[in-house]
Amino acid sequence: MQMQSKTISLLSACAWAVLCAAASGQGGPVDLLTKTNISGGLIVHVGVTDGQLEAEVADRGRYLVHGLAVDNGLRERAQEAITIKGVYGLASVATWHDRNRLPYASNLATVVVADLDALGSAAPGQLELVRVVAPEGALIVKTEGKWRVTRKPRPATMDDWKHFDHGADGNPVSQDVLVAPIRQQQWITGVQPNPFEGNPAGYSPGAGVRIWNRYAVVDVNDAYAATRANDRDTWVLQGRDAFNGIPLWTVPRDRVVSGRRWSLVAADGEVFAWLERDGQLTALDITTGKPIRKYPGTGYAENGLREETACVRVAGDRLVVGLRERIACFDRRSGRPCWSVAREGKLLLGAVVDEGGGRVYCLVAKPGGRREFGGRWPTNQNTEALLAIDLSDGRTLWECKDVASRDVDRKDGKPGRLYRRGPGQIVPAGSHVILFGSCAISGGNSPYIATIDAKTGSVLHQTDEPFRQNYNVWGYNVLWRDGAAWFAGAFTNVWRYQPTSGHVERVIINSWNQRCTRFTATPRYFLFGQSAYYDKSLGGEQVCAARSGCAMGNIPANGMTYFTPNACGCITQVRGFQAMTSDPLPKPLAAGRRFVRGAGKPATIPAAAPDQMPPGPVAEEWLKQWRAGRTRTEPVKTGDLELVAVVHQHRLEGRRDGKVLWSFVSDARISTPPVVVAGVAVFGSHDGWVYAVKVNDGLLQWKYLLAPAERYVCVNGQLESSWPVYGVCPDPSDSGSVVASAGTHVELAGGVTVAAFEAATGEVRWKKHLAKRPGKVPPGGRNARIVGHSFINSLPRIVDGQIVLGDGGRKGGYFAFRPEDSVQELNERLASPPEKKR
Repeated sequence: MQMQSKTISLLSACAWAVLCAAASGQGGPVDLLTKTNISGGLIVHVGVTDGQLEAEVADRGRYLVHGLAVDNGLRERAQEAITIKGVYGLASVATWHDRNRLPYASNLATVVVADLDALGSAAPGQLELVRVVAPEGALIVKTEGKWRVTRKPRPATMDDWKHFDHGADGNPVSQDVLVAPIRQQQWITGVQPNPFEGNPAGYSPGAGVRIWNRYAVVDVNDAYAATRANDRDTWVLQGRDAFNGIPLWTVPRDRVVSGRRWSLVAADGEVFAWLERDGQLTALDITTGKPIRKYPGTGYAENGLREETACVRVAGDRLVVGLRERIACFDRRSGRPCWSVAREGKLLLGAVVDEGGGRVYCLVAKPGGRREFGGRWPTNQNTEALLAIDLSDGRTLWECKDVASRDVDRKDGKPGRLYRRGPGQIVPAGSHVILFGSCAISGGNSPYIATIDAKTGSVLHQTDEPFRQNYNVWGYNVLWRDGAAWFAGAFTNVWRYQPTSGHVERVIINSWNQRCTRFTATPRYFLFGQSAYYDKSLGGEQVCAARSGCAMGNIPANGMTYFTPNACGCITQVRGFQAMTSDPLPKPLAAGRRFVRGAGKPATIPAAAPDQMPPGPVAEEWLKQWRAGRTRTEPVKTGDLELVAVVHQHRLEGRRDGKVLWSFVSDARISTPPVVVAGVAVFGSHDGWVYAVKVNDGLLQWKYLLAPAERYVCVNGQLESSWPVYGVCPDPSDSGSVVASAGTHVELAGGVTVAAFEAATGEVRWKKHLAKRPGKVPPGGRNARIVGHSFINSLPRIVDGQIVLGDGGRKGGYFAFRPEDSVQELNERLASPPEKKR
């Protein structure tokens, strides 16, 4: 009875209303992990002893395993066992410093393992164990002598993003109410090459990312070493854990079928995509990437498909496929054809599904023209009608020809100049259908919006002048929320359209240039390109830390915001496929735990082969990291020794004539060489600590947590601190000191901390905390004060006696200061608009 009450207490503390639980007195945590059918992701082991569990699980090559040891002795013992196995990096171990909190982002771990019996009074709190486990992940704990596994349910307040435009209805509104303005990173991967130069609009992030439950599916160019925007010939489809980004599988794709925005869907445990130019539409298992079935008659080449004319919609048990000259419907699970609709000599474009109304809507258009369905924005200047089709049997319900394309006199003062109406986006809106024509870069030439009665097909209202035509003020796409249609242009100009009256009102005006990204929303927020969140007051804030690629949108799902890579220099931003969260900042680690003085003997860990990379999809990510894409750092000569860091195994080695004399293991990657001062090697680690070891034997002299707290996130297949230390440089004001910086972006996780340390003792000479607050936007958008350019943390360097952070240009900005500058002065500089527009 005592055992049962303890288990119930563990779960009821988090009010898990729905729980699948299995109890087992047989076997251990590895056996239970196998029974969960979780075949990849992040495994966290709280209470590491000998490293055997970590080594065994990591040896499979599909998991990233991270262990927490309650003391340094257990950590070193486990590290040695894992290193001997040759899988260090896939599995790693850190010391658990703050016993009141697990050092992980919320919802990060796919599985958490904890022997609560063995931990005793050191066991983590009940709420902490549950906080760290991702929805649909597993908690494997041992209490009263028995191991048990429980699954964490997914909150009903989270939502997916299954299609390019959220759902089968094409309305880019997530129902996720947990999404809020970003504060911290959750995960990032650099698989998409980014040239950082040239026309940013010519840089393609593929078809983007789809989210279904705990899975993310991305369409990417895997030629990560590409240096030019056109080096896009290695396209793949990848499955990832949506909460930590760990890769689960990779499937190759022909270049010609990749990057097709409306053709990739992830729904109901399956992925729907074309893989080959001459192949049929294929359903894959979302957990493994293995093909399940194909749909007859959907050949990509045989149907003459292009980017916008290849369209897939999943609605319940129906799969609707737009095939340019026809629309086909299948039973999703069996692949059996249900019906097919075609119009002789016509195109059927832009299909969406109103599942509740049991209808499919599409445009009827005549072939011809340079673009059949827009470029980056849906538009067709040869539209002849809007068609409504019965979802059950393919019958035509009505056809509306009053929305056809026509030449429009825009009254712009140029006699005889006409513009062509190009309806393109269809959004079901209850008893109405909204039809929208973009007027944007690579879109249409004339803005258009109409309301059609969903029952009869009659036009209730339409206008060709919902907003004035002007560069970067044009409308991009429309969404339906709160009983109205909303559309936006780049400069945060937002219009609200009332479907019954046809009244168009500009409700947000010129607050900031959000660039050419899609307008998305949740019930609480409108999301703009450059990390902007506007609430129902039509005001809000902008965090200039990330944005998705051109013509893409920031994706709200799973309580987070997902971004695709881009090459735009509009703000100083973190780039890549990534997820960011509104997680609050953890409480700073107490000062007494922040500084650790070395003691005892050097810990010499047996070295694996210098360039050994464990097999499997996780380790393949390591070389794709921007700052740590090598296996080793350049050697630093000191006397007859060479100091070399084995980057992804977290190890600094002292070598003589190629032989390893000693090695020291930190808790994350070491990506830059150490600085040697008076017999001490000082270096930074991506775990947020600064380390100093003796050059002759590797003995730890001291270490200091420069990060404000311990919070791990996933970065290119490994765990790193939210405040990584990329390295150190000499202090320009003191020859016996070094300078280090911890952080990523000055608007994320509270900013970047820079400090100088005396190399011999670890004494802090000075410290600066650099932070920039998000831009606040008043209701209506006017008078917003937003500063888009700052810097991303980097290896500090000295230029003309100043400390410089950031890599310059589009990569990371530039910020220079002197040690005597005040923190107030520096942060005022970060918050001040530049004198000239950059």
